[in-house]
Amino acid sequence: LDLNPEFNPLGALQFLTPVQTAELLVLNISSLPNKDAIINLLFDYMTQLPKERNFTGFLSQLVGFLEKGRFSCSSYKTL
Repeated sequence: LDLNPEFNPLGALQFLTPVQTAELLVLNISSLPNKDAIINLLFDYMTQLPKERNFTGFLSQLVGFLEKGRFSCSSYKTL
């Protein structure tokens, strides 16, 4: 996003790695919607085709970020 501020990662989900997808939940990117909306969008996207979209890889990365304390209390509630 530093290289291209116009880039919309939510429009390119199919090209993101599990790490990049999980980072969308913990990074503060002003051009993205609120965290609740991102959580709902990502989980809807990932659970449509969980094997093809590497849902388990995404969850593993997300757990790693959560263990580092990079998630707000309100986002925990949405999860």
